[in-house]
Amino acid sequence: MERISIVERLKFLSKPQGKIEWGAAFRAIIIVIISALLANFLGYGAGLKIITFVTLLAAMIIDIKLPLSTIIKLEIICALMMSLVFVSVGLSASSMPLFIFFTALWAFFTLSMNIFGYAYGSLGFLLFSAYFVAVVTVEPGTNPMDLGFYIIFAYLVASILLIPKIIFKNNNIRKMVAQGFKKETRFRDIIKTRQVMSGIKVNSQLYSLFNLGVYITALRGYSYRSLNHITSESQKIFNSFLHSAEETSDNIANEITENEVSDSIPENLKNLDEKIAAMDIYYPEKGDLKAIKEISNLIKSLLEKSHRVLINKENKEKMKFSSSRTSLKETLYSSFNLKNMYIRHTLRFTMAMIIGLIAVNLTHSRDAIWVVMGILIIMKPDISSTLDNLILRSFFNFLGVIGALILGIIFPQHVFIFIGLLMLFLFRAFYPNNIGPSVMALTIFVVLIWPTGTLMANATARLIDLTVGGLIAFIMTYLILPNRITFNLPKQTTKTINTIADCVDSVFIANKKEYDSSKILDKIKAFLLEYNNLEASIKKLKDAYKNVDNDVKFYEDLSSSLYNLFSDISILASQMEVKKIYPDLSEERIHIIEELEKLAKIIEKNESPDYREFKIQDFKVNQFDSSIHQHIEWINLDLDYIKNDISHAYSKDIFERYRNLR
Repeated sequence: MERISIVERLKFLSKPQGKIEWGAAFRAIIIVIISALLANFLGYGAGLKIITFVTLLAAMIIDIKLPLSTIIKLEIICALMMSLVFVSVGLSASSMPLFIFFTALWAFFTLSMNIFGYAYGSLGFLLFSAYFVAVVTVEPGTNPMDLGFYIIFAYLVASILLIPKIIFKNNNIRKMVAQGFKKETRFRDIIKTRQVMSGIKVNSQLYSLFNLGVYITALRGYSYRSLNHITSESQKIFNSFLHSAEETSDNIANEITENEVSDSIPENLKNLDEKIAAMDIYYPEKGDLKAIKEISNLIKSLLEKSHRVLINKENKEKMKFSSSRTSLKETLYSSFNLKNMYIRHTLRFTMAMIIGLIAVNLTHSRDAIWVVMGILIIMKPDISSTLDNLILRSFFNFLGVIGALILGIIFPQHVFIFIGLLMLFLFRAFYPNNIGPSVMALTIFVVLIWPTGTLMANATARLIDLTVGGLIAFIMTYLILPNRITFNLPKQTTKTINTIADCVDSVFIANKKEYDSSKILDKIKAFLLEYNNLEASIKKLKDAYKNVDNDVKFYEDLSSSLYNLFSDISILASQMEVKKIYPDLSEERIHIIEELEKLAKIIEKNESPDYREFKIQDFKVNQFDSSIHQHIEWINLDLDYIKNDISHAYSKDIFERYRNLR
């Protein structure tokens, strides 16, 4: 298997990860301008740089696609944390020991947030970026209380952006609920949305529709993967059904979003009945059609249930989306140790920042500032990711310097401020889905707006300093507690499945006496550790090797399915504990563990499955609620998706590959 070259790696890393955020960029620039004008008008000109930076950051947080209540909590937390960041810099400006203490504290605290997931890790990085900016911009002798006030002022101004979110609060929730019915939605996306919705209260109609959408998304992806395993004649019939089902599903998504029920759905559902009937009429003898007919009937049943829920306007009881049992204590217990790559990264990063920011604090040299910035933006938890960052950001930093030089030759200096605003606009538009162009825009902004000496000297110095910082980051990542990821992807998948079997053994009990909360927490800890290792292994495969797109997609979908199964088991445990109901689940325990053990054996030893056809169990869709028995239905359906995906992957020899990769 061939590794990708640096040029190919750069092309891969430069691929957009989503759409350009023009609307978010426009809102951010407008609110930054308003903030700057208000600050000048009210006499806060001394803190103008700080206010504009924090306003931009607050605007970016507000634009995160999260429920309104979550965004408000996040804004309050970030305002308080950022106030503490700037106040701590102000307090330590004249005391080196205090400065070292706060640098170590903020570096370690913010970077260790990675153990809670990507979103928290990104938030932690933004908070430390704010600390870096505070070190650079806060002048000695500045009143720390003034610094805290500047932050609160910036967040209050940025909060103007919450007004449209408050007005369209229900619309945003409905868009999240409708996501599962849209044909372009992948299972990984809906699982992330499910995590985002945890703890949110909605009416019972939206609650039921979201749960239905999760399984429609899973079945849709499963169905298209199944097309490769049936005859061409069967493919035509099944494709025809799937296209009609997608049309129906899209119509339901539109009805959820618009909160209106059209007359087209019953006709669409009738068309699905005709498509299923055609399977018997034209090819009654085909064995694979019997299998896809089971899937087709299940999809139709889910869509029918969705339509019934939509037209039922009577029951508006509020229901809360359950969250899996991964509390702060559990996450710290499972991840806060040197075995975790993010904790090792945190220690490395803290050491680098203490040394670098001491140099900045002592000299206030622009060169030292930019070297430290190079370390800040390039250092990542493992060697491969740090190298990726070094390649991507160095290349686009170079393009940014060239672009700044060209603009400096074409335009007079008094125009630079307007070009700078345009670059900030482009930075926000490209971030976070197009990292390369966002780095280039920010480089042009800095070279033009923050000059030292001639434009050529400034541009050259920035290029050299950032490159030196990047090389230091790479060397430190390579030498200090290195994370050299060597992985066996089939074995790691097996480990993850085995931890799920352990969870089932603890949750599916025979009676109340067997229920042991502390034992369940231990099993959850073990799963989270193996699942994070599985995700890291998949990313490594995706980043480092050629022609593996289909296999990566399979492993990504399988990883999402495993997490969904774990979540349903975890939620079942929560339901049992909250309701104090402990039914006899011993038979289900035996069945599920046996199936998981078979799957682990297929993957680890690359053995042939003892089932060859699609076989979706009889899944009841007449009582979608939060009951314990309903969660068991979902768990069985999760298991069937995983079984069939693994069976099909075996037929493609996927489990023979990726057993000793570096």
